[in-house]
Amino acid sequence: MNAYRPDIDGLRALAVVAVVAFHAGVPGCSGGFAGVDVFYVISGYLITTLLVDELMRTGSIDFAAFYARRVRRLLPALCVVVVATLALGVLLLHPFGERQELARSAIATALFSSNFFFWSNTGGYFDHDVTLRPLLHTWSLAVEEQFYLAWPPLLLLLHRAATLLRLPLRPVALASLVAIFAGSLLLTGDLRPTTAFYLLPARAWELALGALLGWRGPATARRAGTTVLAGLIGLGAAAATICLFDADSPWPGIRTLLPALATAALIASGAGPVSPAARLLALPPLVYVGRLSYSWYLWHWPLLAMLRAHNLGAEDPAGAAAAAGVSLALAALTYHFIENPVRQRRVRGFRSKRGALLAGAALLGVMLLAAAALGLEARDAAARRAAEHREYQAARGEFPPLTRHCAQDAPFAALPDEDACTLGAASDPLRLALWGDSHADQFGTSLASFARLQHVRVLQRVMRFCPPVAGYRPPMLGPDSGSCVAFNAAVLSELRALRARGLSGVVLSARWLLYAGEPALSVRRVPYANATLGPDAAAAMRRGLADTIGALHALGLRVLLIAPVPEMRYDVPDCLARSTLQPARCDVPRAPVDRNRREFARMLAELASADDAARVWDPLPELCDARTCYASRGGELLFHDDTHISAAAARALYPALAPALQWAAAGE
Repeated sequence: MNAYRPDIDGLRALAVVAVVAFHAGVPGCSGGFAGVDVFYVISGYLITTLLVDELMRTGSIDFAAFYARRVRRLLPALCVVVVATLALGVLLLHPFGERQELARSAIATALFSSNFFFWSNTGGYFDHDVTLRPLLHTWSLAVEEQFYLAWPPLLLLLHRAATLLRLPLRPVALASLVAIFAGSLLLTGDLRPTTAFYLLPARAWELALGALLGWRGPATARRAGTTVLAGLIGLGAAAATICLFDADSPWPGIRTLLPALATAALIASGAGPVSPAARLLALPPLVYVGRLSYSWYLWHWPLLAMLRAHNLGAEDPAGAAAAAGVSLALAALTYHFIENPVRQRRVRGFRSKRGALLAGAALLGVMLLAAAALGLEARDAAARRAAEHREYQAARGEFPPLTRHCAQDAPFAALPDEDACTLGAASDPLRLALWGDSHADQFGTSLASFARLQHVRVLQRVMRFCPPVAGYRPPMLGPDSGSCVAFNAAVLSELRALRARGLSGVVLSARWLLYAGEPALSVRRVPYANATLGPDAAAAMRRGLADTIGALHALGLRVLLIAPVPEMRYDVPDCLARSTLQPARCDVPRAPVDRNRREFARMLAELASADDAARVWDPLPELCDARTCYASRGGELLFHDDTHISAAAARALYPALAPALQWAAAGE
């Protein structure tokens, strides 16, 4: 049996601190998610060391004893955290999907398959929406648990094969591990990012790297100079990973070699006779935090996710720091009163192999029953609030009317069929075109009312993240920004042809403030928030918009510019769906809305005043009074999310918008 390595507990401490700091948004820890990769290498090393020691001593592996140890180590603390998280979900999550998903993720956790659950139910680990999923972090435990299920039988199989072929076990096992390492690492580059992140085949190389160290044991670093150098390089590489990488770094992949090899170097250096890095990692405070690392990892994410749910996604640095501190305190209690007593067999039911396995099955049953109970409670709660649920679903599902058929996404190929993207009866004349991004699409319901009541047709041309500005390259589309240029050029060409068929006017609408570089009022973090717009974004938008209006005027078309709708602080349906909140909390004061849109509204007014064929219609007076912009009115939600109005709001706006539409449709 190998001696206890305090430096490995210190390494665990560094890994868990990095992960918690990253999740809590601590500056300078943008690559802290790599702490999970450190854990994988450590696990591969420790598990293989134990299994090889047993195999060499006995010629076999006691699977019951191995899995009993895993039960004692993992399941008691996991069960406590999962059940506590489910209980918190009743208080802080709404029953219109959130509690149900939490229940399903708890079931997946109990079945060691939560990595598959989040792989199939999220857009990726770094997406904003996943920050509200309280059991997301269990994906990494599932990967390890699947490794525990596969590696001991495979190791024993290699032993039996080597014996049968009369080959030394060591080179057979090392060759197999090298093959797993290389094959898994190569596979990672061929998989989709979400698949590579969540699933074992793309993570196996990290565990295999640790397993290779486990086979070589203390002989890894015998020379003092090698030991010192390996440890110092390992510490430097680990620090570089935490400080330099971020959520935009492709992960896992070649870059993941840096923290993995750093961990291997630190493990190897700690096995040698002299290692300053190992002495540093063996300092008592680090060792103690390392012993708490499993429980701290379990507790920290559910508390942070519940805090975000309570804050409706708003960033709260002080609250996140407090949640991290509370989770550390809970980890200490869990370690001293649950995790350690069970692991040391001081709890009666876990003393024998058979008892531990039965107790483990019982703990899994408790998690499954608690998850089922939450699912039933959520169903009953949703039934009691059925009317609210219908309103919530309507705001989500009804907007926008033509998106599924006509809204373009990069890369752009060609405009969809005109007839499929036209509002109104086929026999009515085509008089208007609605051109813009999703903030144009949100007015589709208003334009549909206009088409029906005025007996005209309205063409809709929409591309997400592409304002109706000729030649504009939106940074939000990254390398696909040329698609916006191509789309707008195609629309202009189409409008030129449609003018000859009687088209009279064009309605331009977009999330103007986004492209002009104004800060968003919403608390929601989105991928395009980091797009570099530059200090002259507003001036570039003005020039491009003026040129576009001029081009449309030259065609003889009237131009109606729709000013920005107010942006809300929270996702409105989500905000109103939470029973613990008062509806007024979802509203926003008028003052910050005015400040945020003042400069661009002035710009639109100046552009319209410079051209008698252009006008501006402002939806703000219809959605706000002098003091407040409302999330709902008369029992109807006014917003689809935090920036788009709902279909109900678009219908309600029609009477105010109709005169401006009539002016545009009248032509010159």
